[in-house]
Amino acid sequence: METIKIPGLLEIYKSDLGSSAFTYKGALVEVAKLGDGWRLPNIVEIDYLYKLYKKYGIGDFKYNIVDGLYWLSDSAVKNFSFLYGSYMHRTASMFVEVGFIRPVRSIKNEG
Repeated sequence: METIKIPGLLEIYKSDLGSSAFTYKGALVEVAKLGDGWRLPNIVEIDYLYKLYKKYGIGDFKYNIVDGLYWLSDSAVKNFSFLYGSYMHRTASMFVEVGFIRPVRSIKNEG
């Protein structure tokens, strides 16, 4: 799988994990299968990824109302919409049954 490396910060899957959307529990299972530190992004990381996407087109994220929701690791905020650039809190996202996975992992400065 191709990844994007942001030195000293993150390594990001260049595309979504899997070809379809997952439930939140399913997303956690799929990311765990990757091992080696891969996980769902947190709220700070997804905000950073959104800024990279908007400014440079990095990441090839889904960008529409139907498919644009990505799972986050944060318990209070579970989805992020790349269409609106906003979060869907747990109360608002209870009707959201599936979302996409963009695995990340922390990387350290080399050298």
